[in-house]
Amino acid sequence: LNILIVSDSIKNPIGGAFISILRFAEGLSKRGHKIIFIAPRYGNLPAIDDYKGMKIYRFQSFPIPKSEKQYYISFPKVKQIKDIMKKEKIDLLHVILPTPAAIAAIKAARAMGIKTVGHSHFHAKNIFIHLPGFLHNPKFYEAFYNYLVWAYRDVDVIVCPSKLLQKILKKSKYKQKIYVISNGINLSEFKIIDFRPFIKKFNLDENKKRALFIGRLHPEKDIETLIRAVPFVLKKYKNFEVNIVGVGYLRNDLENLTKELGIDKHVKFFGKLYGKELLMAYNACDFFILPSIVETEGMVLLEAMACGKPILVSNSKESASRYFVRKNGFLFKSRNPKSLAKKILRLIKNSNLRKKFGKQSFLNSRKYDIEISVSELEEVYYYFDNNFYIYFI
Repeated sequence: LNILIVSDSIKNPIGGAFISILRFAEGLSKRGHKIIFIAPRYGNLPAIDDYKGMKIYRFQSFPIPKSEKQYYISFPKVKQIKDIMKKEKIDLLHVILPTPAAIAAIKAARAMGIKTVGHSHFHAKNIFIHLPGFLHNPKFYEAFYNYLVWAYRDVDVIVCPSKLLQKILKKSKYKQKIYVISNGINLSEFKIIDFRPFIKKFNLDENKKRALFIGRLHPEKDIETLIRAVPFVLKKYKNFEVNIVGVGYLRNDLENLTKELGIDKHVKFFGKLYGKELLMAYNACDFFILPSIVETEGMVLLEAMACGKPILVSNSKESASRYFVRKNGFLFKSRNPKSLAKKILRLIKNSNLRKKFGKQSFLNSRKYDIEISVSELEEVYYYFDNNFYIYFI
């Protein structure tokens, strides 16, 4: 197939939605599909770009607030997208989020009779948690989901990464069939390796018990709860530290909080890590913590599990990540530092339990190989179950 993908973040992506679509694109490309991207143009980026051999058409854009200038919104015209579709002989359109570029592409595809897959990664709180408190209202949430339905009204099928999100979307008025396909991870990339070079490079104490968080430093991740749990742990176990990997506008606030609590020597901020360093960060920890209030899946958990790590996850009802805790870690009460501290101490004090949970994490992660997800996405591309279109054989 010649597949056009609309993604508002490609190089240096922020957020799991954009990382996952690049993994899907690479997997599809290896299987012989031709992938073309529509993406934002900013800085010195050219109008026609390239990502690992896949062509990118870029359009002028502006950055979204509070995204550290890593997430831009572009505004291509319907005619411009039609021209690309004709030139590249596009068979199928795949849109990632209901942005202006995606809406224009859906209109172009409908006019040209091209089938469209709409990916949904949004939980309302992902957006509203960044906004003033008075907007945190069920009526505004409903309006948000109504917008999503409107934006995707002309797509042929919906894909989302978890059953929790599928359940939320089904309560809306989507007429399309909604498929669940995990974002998946590359199990040949995320694996158990020697992490001693990481310990040496960052001058870490190899004797300390180490917890790890990886993700955006944004409110929905609730890193504050993780930091506030540290003093409770230190009261009973002094040789403990938390490693925080990621970027976000809350970093200064979180660093100041560690100083206020007198634990800044026990919490290390690494910023963003890539490649081998990121993999070693996973391997260097004793367990992985995800305190998020909202998660539509949680790829970092899958990555940690593939590296054989126990997991501690918030039991928030709006987090799909809690379903990854299956005899490989603990749930703790959402927004409750004392509850998290108790679970941390249980793991610190029981090496056999850590080994048991780590082994189970590794085994559980085998179900989420990106190749499985790519195969499932291919099936959706070929068969649209609403009317059982046989698109290509």
